[in-house]
Amino acid sequence: INNEPITEGNTWTSSTYLPGQTKKMALFAYAPYMNTGISVADGKGAPQLTYTIDSNVSNQVDLLVANNVDVVGNSSSVALDFKHALTAVKFSIGTITGFTKITKIVISGVKYSGTLSLDSDNWNLNDATASYTIEKVIDLSTTTTGDNITGSSPDDLLLLMPQTFADGNAQLEVTMTNDNVTKTFSTL
Repeated sequence: INNEPITEGNTWTSSTYLPGQTKKMALFAYAPYMNTGISVADGKGAPQLTYTIDSNVSNQVDLLVANNVDVVGNSSSVALDFKHALTAVKFSIGTITGFTKITKIVISGVKYSGTLSLDSDNWNLNDATASYTIEKVIDLSTTTTGDNITGSSPDDLLLLMPQTFADGNAQLEVTMTNDNVTKTFSTL
C-alpha cells in the first residue's frame, strides 16, 4: 500500500493481503494527504516526506504523522497514533506602556522547508529562510499580561518547522501604535 488516500474517520480497511504471522510490517501515515512530496527509496524503508511551509499564514496547514513498526503480519487491526510534526507559534502579551495597539507581528529568518523521515521526529531542514507576517489589530486596552494575543484561528497561528535559532539569524518584529506614533520593535 503506497501513498493511498483515506477519508476522515476512526478506522480504515484495505483488501490488501498481509504477509502472514512470520513476517513483520511497518505502517506509516500522514495527514493531510498530498500526492507530491512523498517518496520511498527503492520501495524500502520509511517514507520520506518533503514539506514546505506556505508563505501565507492563513493558508498554513498542520501536518500530522504516525507510525507503527514491527507489527505482526497477520494483525487484524493496528493503531496509528498521530502527532504534530510542526510547531505552533503563538504570541503572548507582556507589560506595555505608551502604546494602544499592536498592528503587525513578523518573524523572519526561519527555515521553511525540509524532509522528515516518517520513522523519526527529526527534520532535515534546508538552509533557505523566509518571513511570516500576522497583520491584525490587537487592542492592548482589552489584554492583560500573559494573554495569548494571536489567538488560535488559522489566520493568527504560525505553523513552522521545529528548529533552534542558535545562529542568530531569526528575528521578531512587532509594530505598535498609540494613534499618534507607529513604531516597530525588533529583536534577535
